[in-house]
Amino acid sequence: MATTAGCAWDIRSLAQDWSGGERVLREAEEALERAGETGYRSTVAANLAAALFEQARLGEAEHYSRLSEKLGATDDVITT
Repeated sequence: MATTAGCAWDIRSLAQDWSGGERVLREAEEALERAGETGYRSTVAANLAAALFEQARLGEAEHYSRLSEKLGATDDVITT
């Protein structure tokens, strides 16, 4: 589920369903955190930041943006 969240996010973002996208990304982010996974989690966190930004929840968006930056590799072109 966590690794397919990107596909669900793509569909939700195209539909501008920001709260639906947030819901699927939060579930994935929490699962990835529990698993100790960081590579894919950085991308999920970046997408979650975008979903929150679109809902004008700027404080939360900033939190996940910073988390993505912290977790992501410097050469990760998808996250950055």
